[in-house]
Amino acid sequence: MESMTAYVKNATDPTQIQLVEHELKKMDGIERVLTDTNDGEIKIEFNSRQLTQKEIISKIQELHAHLILEDQS
Repeated sequence: MESMTAYVKNATDPTQIQLVEHELKKMDGIERVLTDTNDGEIKIEFNSRQLTQKEIISKIQELHAHLILEDQS
């Protein structure tokens, strides 16, 4: 299982980040999504055999969320 952290920069309304969380949880391969509506942080755990980080990012961008990715190195 892999993990990634992103921030939804334009999430001024908690409903935006909750929408992102809800839509991610519907994706095959997403194991866990934790969000912080105070700062827009999203921590995502996923099965890299089913899903890539790029696919997750694309899904979030489809929801018109401006992302800032945290460096995982």
